[in-house]
This record gives sequence, structure tokens and C-alpha cells, in this order.
Amino acid sequence: MTSNQLFINVKDHGVTVDPLKNRVKCNYCDKVVGGFNRLKYHLGGIRGAVTPCLEVPVDVKEMFSNEVSLQKQVNLSKEVGELYCPPLPLRRNRGPQPDSIKCNMTNLTDTEGSWTKQHCNKDCQSDNSVTETVPSPRRLSEMPASSTGDSSLNESKKRIAFVGDIDAMLLFLDRVLNEVGVENVVQIITYSTSAFMKEVGKQLTHKHRHVFWTVSASTCFELMLVKFESMSFIREILEKAKTITRFVQKHPSALKLLRTYTRVDNILEPSKIRSTVPYLTLENIVLEKKGLKNMFASPEWKNSDLSDSFEGKRVAYLVEDPTFWNGALMVLKAAIPIVRVLCLINKNNKPQIDLIYETVDQAKETIKEGFKNNKSQYMPFWKVIDEIWNEHLHNPLHSAGYYLNPFLFYSNDSYSDPEVSCGMCYCVVKMSSDHRNQDLIMDQVDEYSKAMSAFSEGSEPEWLSDVSQLSPVLWWTKYQEKYPQLQQLAIQILSQTCDGALKFKLKRSLAEMLLTKGMNLIEQQKLRDLMFVHYNLQLQIFESSERNCISGNEIDTTDDWIVDVAQDDDVVNNGEPALMV
Repeated sequence: MTSNQLFINVKDHGVTVDPLKNRVKCNYCDKVVGGFNRLKYHLGGIRGAVTPCLEVPVDVKEMFSNEVSLQKQVNLSKEVGELYCPPLPLRRNRGPQPDSIKCNMTNLTDTEGSWTKQHCNKDCQSDNSVTETVPSPRRLSEMPASSTGDSSLNESKKRIAFVGDIDAMLLFLDRVLNEVGVENVVQIITYSTSAFMKEVGKQLTHKHRHVFWTVSASTCFELMLVKFESMSFIREILEKAKTITRFVQKHPSALKLLRTYTRVDNILEPSKIRSTVPYLTLENIVLEKKGLKNMFASPEWKNSDLSDSFEGKRVAYLVEDPTFWNGALMVLKAAIPIVRVLCLINKNNKPQIDLIYETVDQAKETIKEGFKNNKSQYMPFWKVIDEIWNEHLHNPLHSAGYYLNPFLFYSNDSYSDPEVSCGMCYCVVKMSSDHRNQDLIMDQVDEYSKAMSAFSEGSEPEWLSDVSQLSPVLWWTKYQEKYPQLQQLAIQILSQTCDGALKFKLKRSLAEMLLTKGMNLIEQQKLRDLMFVHYNLQLQIFESSERNCISGNEIDTTDDWIVDVAQDDDVVNNGEPALMV
């Protein structure tokens, strides 16, 4: 007898004795049970519902036991429905450990405590300034805070879309300034050169007259490189260089030959700053000029199928073309000094407000010397640099930073520039509202400029060389305490950064998840805690690590130096770096 037959004929194993009360008697032990369903349990020997039958044959007992068990599983699956499996183990979905949150809150409290002493920074981690980030299209703003020598993420909030709405942007920035304390803020750094943000800056600085507004230095120098690339002869040379890199990357046999005849594994130079990739790669090509020529003159190349292809002949001709190499050198003479400045800015998290003025002048002089003082050759690049410097980057803080850096101001090759002295005076008036205090500071500035009194010893070249390892801030802190008003102003200015938060490369994926609809309050709080700890750990790692300039670790396989694709709109938008206000 099969199990199906037993299921169908279960009534053959019992007799109804009371139809009204649904009483059934077992055929094997005469036990009376409540219905044929209970009879299955009785015959299957399943305890709990009814007493098991002791007389039932073993095969009958086993079949009814299996049938009841199978029915239980079917009923249970109907009750549970589809089982939900979380993407992560439940323990990992609980959010960060409370100790991690507490530790970061302690660091944040320490940072906030120093704001009133050194004038804090409410930004994406640049020293003593405010950087507002409104990434399109999600319009999410993250507002980390930092003081001199320390960085931390204070809070991240969802913001409404207000790009293009000046009043909404001003209202938002006012809330941020009030949260920090307007009196503690020295400057605001933005990523955008748009007319919209210029107007926001104009109105904000008119309302808060002691606050400066400037564009991130990295953004400005990247814009210089982009404008260089728009010049016809530079664009032509870079396109020829792309022909070489695309060919080598496309054909494994060509890449193998490259590694045999040159000193590099890959001629394409990856970079964390995309605008530098063309120039760093071109520099690689020029440095490997001899190896590339040997490669295309080698027997291996001449005997390969690639040497007979149209692409192969084109690249081989290009490598032998002296006009390409001469043009490449011209491009590098103009661009590499700017690339090196970007390298300096992105190398660490130290204040650089005192260096930016001198650094730009040095870059211009390097370009001039590279072209052997030929004005017709270097002036087009100087015009680009001066245009961006005057319209977007420069503000009086840069002049004052240069003026108050004793290692630059008291050096033998320092120069007296009206722009520098006027910038210093402007900062005194703007940052000090008390006229009596302004007069006192200007008297002390006069003594500093003439190296009088206590400044006499500190300005001597021998003495400066002995303390050359000190930062300008420490110089003012340790050696010029007789001038407290000027000392306080100098420390505030020299503690500034000239760059925003892009160099920290904080991924916004966590913050953008807060905009996800349908998330309950508990999930939102867990995500906020996780984001708070994650971003602060990233900042701590950034500050403690040795950074290798702007070099990247991986090559972007979608880069148009590898494949012939249209330039990414996220990187260049109408000739400017992508908006990140």
C-alpha cells in the first residue's frame, strides 16, 4: 500500500462511532479519537495531540508519521511567507559601536573648544574656513568642522535644492555660521566660479564684513590646466599623445614591447586629479622618448603584424616625428609648474595661506624661464594664470599670509609689492572692528616691517635658519609674545588654508543614502552614526598618512587616453571644473 493510498483511505483504518460528535475508533487498538485527522496522529505515533497507537503495523505508522510531518511543513510555510534574509549579518546592522561614536564626539568637542582661540573652520575639513558642498543632482550638504591641526565631521544634514536660489543659499550659510559662531569664522571656501556663487559671496561678506570669500585653490589651478588644454597647439599635441597611449593599451603585444624597451610598466600616468592626467602622461612619454624610438625600430616590431597595420604605421611615424617631441616639450614647460603646485596643495592638510602668493609667482617665473624669457611664448600662459588669479583665487588673506611669514618676508629675495602691503592693511581693518585696536596693530605691523625692537633678533638670517623647521605660526607663538594683538591676528591668518575639501576624497554614498525614502527613524539614526564615525576615521587616516602627491593607484579604464570616448561631463562643464559649491 502506498502513502497516497493511505492518505486517501485513512478512513479504512478507523470507524465512525458518533457522527454528531465526530468520534472515530481505531481499527487496531479500539482507541476513540476526535476525527480522522487526529487518527492520523494516533496511527503515526505523534505525541502531544493524541495518545499513540501501540498496535499499528510499523509500515503504516511510518507512512502516517511522514504524512503528518509533511503537512506541518506546508502549513508553516504558509504562515511565514517569504523569508527575508538581510544583506548583512544582523550584528553588523546595529550600527557602529557606542565607544566609536563617543570617541569621535570627544574629538569633536576638543575641536570645538579650540574654535574661539584660533577661529575655527566649518567646512569639508579645510583649516579655519567654511566649504559648502551642494553636489548635483541630490543636493546633499555635508558640513564637517575643523580647527588648526585637527579635522572632524560635525554633522550632515539633508538640504533642499537651492542651487540658483540665492536667498535659500544665504539662509543655509547663515545657519551654518550661527552654529559655529560667526565671530569664529575667518573665511569661506567654495568650489565654484559661477556667477551664482559670486553673488552669494558678495551678499554674505557684505552682511558679515569680517568674513572672507574665496574659491578653492585646487579648483583654480585645475581650471588653469583646462584652459591650457583649450589652446589649439596644446590640444593638438595631447591628441597625438593619446594616439600613442590608446594604441599601446589596445594591443597586448605592443604593451609587452613597451615594457621591454622602456622603464615603465604603463605609459599612462594615473592621477587623483583628472585634469593633470594629460600632462603627467605626456611627461611620461617624453621621459621614455629613447625607449619608444628603440621599440618602434626593433626587429620584434618590424616582424609583427601591427607594424603593417594603419594604426601601427601612424604611431611609428608619430614617434619619429621631431615636431611632436618639440611640441610636447613646449606643453610641459607651461603645464608642469602648475601640476607641481597642485601636488603641493594636495600633499597634506597643513595651512598654506602663507605660501600660495609666493608659489604662484614662482610657477610663473618657472614658465618664463622654460621659454627662455621669450615673451611671445610665455605670455599666453601668464594671461590665463593672471585671469584666474585675479577673478577667482586671490584675496587679501594671501597677501597678508605672505607678509606675516617671517621666513619669506625677512628673506634676502623678498620684494615689496603694493598688493602685499595693501592686502595686509585690508586684513587688519576687516578682521578688527575696533578702531583703537586697528591703530595698535598697525603700529606693531610697522615695527615688524622694519624689524625693530623684539623683531630685530627674530629677523636675522642666522636666527631664522636655526629655527627653519618651525612653522610661521610657531614663530609667532614662541618668539613674539610682546605684540599680543598682532600675534593673535597673525596666528588667525597663518592658520588658514587656501584649499577646500576635495582632496579628502570623502565618498558621499553614505550621506546620499539619508535621502532614501521610506527609511524609518531608527534606520536613519544608525546611518547617521555610521556616517559620522566613517568620515571622521577617513579624516584621521588622511592626517596621519604619508601622501604621495596626486598619484593614483589605479588606471581608469574608461579614460579617453585609453579608449576614444567623449570627455566626461562630470569633469569639465563648459570649460570649468564640475560644480561643487
